[in-house]
Amino acid sequence: MKSKDFLQDISVLRSLSIIAVVFFHVYGMMFANHFPATKELYHSIYFTFNNCWIINIAMPMFVFISGYLFYYQLQKGKYPTFIPLVKKKFTRILIPYFIFSLIMMATTGAFHPLELLHGGYWHLWFLPMIFWCFIISYFLKGIANWNKGFLVAFIIILFAISLLDQILPRIMGLHNITIWYCWFLLGG
Repeated sequence: MKSKDFLQDISVLRSLSIIAVVFFHVYGMMFANHFPATKELYHSIYFTFNNCWIINIAMPMFVFISGYLFYYQLQKGKYPTFIPLVKKKFTRILIPYFIFSLIMMATTGAFHPLELLHGGYWHLWFLPMIFWCFIISYFLKGIANWNKGFLVAFIIILFAISLLDQILPRIMGLHNITIWYCWFLLGG
């Protein structure tokens, strides 16, 4: 028996984007010269496919789905107040970010814990960014009630801002909001 709240289409899209991101990172290791015998093959085939197609679809789709699910949960009344939202997202997003970043730092010989406060450590940059998307969206949760023309204009402005260099400070991934928040809000 299926739950009436189960969103099968979103689950399929989320699974595809996760697979694509994992594919990107797995083949990204070949680019780092860990496998010299495959370097030429990687550059001739995978690099273009991986860097120009897969990640440029998977990451926006992943952020879009996160926005969709968050606004869906808000409509269902999941986060009626701000403090439970912050506690939940801090526990589920930032604590794993800190733990796994510290483990990566300790095991790669690049132990610089203050780097965690700047904006993301290696491929874990996504976690602080998505945390800020949830926080900002909570304050914009009434956006669905905005005039549709204004909402479309706002999203277009966010996409235009995403093309600019970083305009926000490098504090816990906040600078990545200018690049990715347009996808999160579009999903919402």
